[in-house]
Amino acid sequence: MLPHRGAWRALRTLSLGALLAAAFPVRADEPPPSPSDADTLFDEGRALLEQGNAKAAQEKFEASNRLEASAGTFLNLGQCLEAQGKTASALIAYKRAIELGKSTNKPRHVETAEKFIAALEPRLSKIVVHAPDAPPDLQVTAVDGSGARVALGAIDEAIPVDPDTYTVEATAPKHTTWSSTVDATASGEVSVTVPLLDATDSVKSGFRPDALFIGGAATAGAGLVLIAVGAGFGVATLNDASTASTDPKLCPKYRCTPAGQQFIDNTQNESLVSSVAITVGAAAAVAGGVMITWSLLHPPKASSTGAAAGPIVPVPIVVASPTTGTFVGVEIRGAL
Repeated sequence: MLPHRGAWRALRTLSLGALLAAAFPVRADEPPPSPSDADTLFDEGRALLEQGNAKAAQEKFEASNRLEASAGTFLNLGQCLEAQGKTASALIAYKRAIELGKSTNKPRHVETAEKFIAALEPRLSKIVVHAPDAPPDLQVTAVDGSGARVALGAIDEAIPVDPDTYTVEATAPKHTTWSSTVDATASGEVSVTVPLLDATDSVKSGFRPDALFIGGAATAGAGLVLIAVGAGFGVATLNDASTASTDPKLCPKYRCTPAGQQFIDNTQNESLVSSVAITVGAAAAVAGGVMITWSLLHPPKASSTGAAAGPIVPVPIVVASPTTGTFVGVEIRGAL
């Protein structure tokens, strides 16, 4: 049976009370001295533990320790936790009982706690973290099913945990977070290896357009504008030509006068300009699309001097020749 935290105190109080009663008679209507709140909570916890209600007893012992921590209370708290299958938590309580037992000169409590630990050791569940490529300030924690966190900072060391399924998380400044699930429900050791964490400097935190992307967007935008202007100009030109052919002053009875014929010739030239504008605009839109796609698939790499290499820029061109006609193309400027 566990030693009661108030046994010595009760004996001391009884002796002192006998002396005081002899010197100062106690009035019948005065209540006898009551034990401290910590002792009351301890006694309530003992009663609940003997009834098999380990969860309620745990709460009583924890409350008693908050008021006045003692080796005996931690011994009983460890038994409550062990009865609920929380082996790692029970181990912590027993080790705390040893610390307090030594500091308060209670060798019996220390001996009892050491026996409990020896019996508990083979049933402990442990997680061992390996991190061969650990970055500076690596932090590893295990999160159980209830969301409670357990620090696993000691690398290559078996850390006792309460039996459960855990999500192991590894974090480090300026590095990505890594996580993995491990089953630590059985006794024994479970190993988990943290891989090389990527540096956040090499991972885009968001979309950042480079010069090639911006140039492509500008080129494609200009091409769409040319297409729109050329199309609008062409529609207007066709309307002018249709109007001229039916105008009684320019083309009476569908026979055009010299002025009407000149007007129609001018509209045909304007129609050619419209076609060229649409063609150039289409080429620019395609070139801009190629630039944008290339930028997304091949981000620019920094040169040896630390500056990003210049982008490849396709430039739409128009070549007019009186003998061969008008040609539209794309000139590539820049270097890979």
